[in-house]
Amino acid sequence: MDKVSEILKKTINSIVFILFVMVTIIMTINVVGRFFQPFMPDGINIQIAWAEEFVKFAVLWIVWLGSAVIILDKGHFALHFLTRKYPDSRLLKTIQFLSTIIMASVLIYYGIEISFELSILKTPSLQISKMYVYMIVPLSGLLMIFFEFVATVRRNTKNPL
Repeated sequence: MDKVSEILKKTINSIVFILFVMVTIIMTINVVGRFFQPFMPDGINIQIAWAEEFVKFAVLWIVWLGSAVIILDKGHFALHFLTRKYPDSRLLKTIQFLSTIIMASVLIYYGIEISFELSILKTPSLQISKMYVYMIVPLSGLLMIFFEFVATVRRNTKNPL
């Protein structure tokens, strides 16, 4: 399970990196295009029409995928003043585990519900179903649950050597 989680983490990090590079390139082209637009002859538009929409959806995917991976690295929200005061508290670890599972389950349930409701709508510029854009929410919920289980197994099977 640990090897699968590391492969999954590397894959997600690669996807996030590629999306981030694409967002940077597309936004740079659009900014430069807006700068030079007044100097272009009439009828020539060097801006990318779908850029703003793509960037908005890519950032959405970057944030949700990143939020799933951060659980594996123990970088998620925690009550640090309690975990520092009681570092070996089983109760705190159980509350953290259950709250993550419950929140991810809510994301899965409502994410699927909203995604299927939006399946008939298309994005204005890209002309793709909004379902594909918003399916990242339940997908990240599934990844969060998986990564939380992996993090819990890692924490409970510490190697004493």
